[in-house]
Amino acid sequence: MSVAFRRCVLSVATLAFSCACARVYAPAAAPDAPHSGTPVRWTPPALSGELYESSPTFSPDGSEVVFMRASRAFSDYRLLSSRCGSGGWTPPLPPPFAVPHGIDEADPAFSADGSRLYYVSARGNDDGNLDIWRVERGGDGRWGEPSRLPEPVNSPASELLPRPQPDGSLLFGSSRPGGHGQGDIYLATPLPGGDWQVGNLGPPVSTAANAFEADLSRDGKTMVVVADRGT
Repeated sequence: MSVAFRRCVLSVATLAFSCACARVYAPAAAPDAPHSGTPVRWTPPALSGELYESSPTFSPDGSEVVFMRASRAFSDYRLLSSRCGSGGWTPPLPPPFAVPHGIDEADPAFSADGSRLYYVSARGNDDGNLDIWRVERGGDGRWGEPSRLPEPVNSPASELLPRPQPDGSLLFGSSRPGGHGQGDIYLATPLPGGDWQVGNLGPPVSTAANAFEADLSRDGKTMVVVADRGT
């Protein structure tokens, strides 16, 4: 299964999620939604259009969203960001650390405290493989220069959908050699000195099927895994 197809499984034509700014839109469509637990389709015109928008991640205060946009053929991945103000969401623009249009970048995710953003990028890879990158935000709110995470976090294969955890560890998907199937879920743990320890989560998370995204609940007791297991 190609990276493009795996992404297409996860993509949606419009963003569907909730945050502080989303409440401007959600009650109008479903007044009882905040109490019923019923999902509400949220499509502010400034963000959603005729292309594919997916993988939204919000700053901790809900005032900023970073997401990816792709062509209708689900190629040409770009990172975009928008802020919520008194007039709603601003028109999305590439964040200052993004590469020029034409190099794939996708799958953004804020750290729990909002000081870092993880994402994948084909920057510097002639073969188009995606690696995990990280960019830090200073006390003045400005983003710094992005950096590619070292091996063994990254590998000759593509890495997908990095999901930082509150303890600083990182869940991600990869189809690197030595796994259980087409793609597995890995956990990267930072070590003193800037090194990382990376391990395959193994069964029942990683199996012979293709798994490429996972995240934990806030209490660490529930994991949601996105995988193609033929069901």
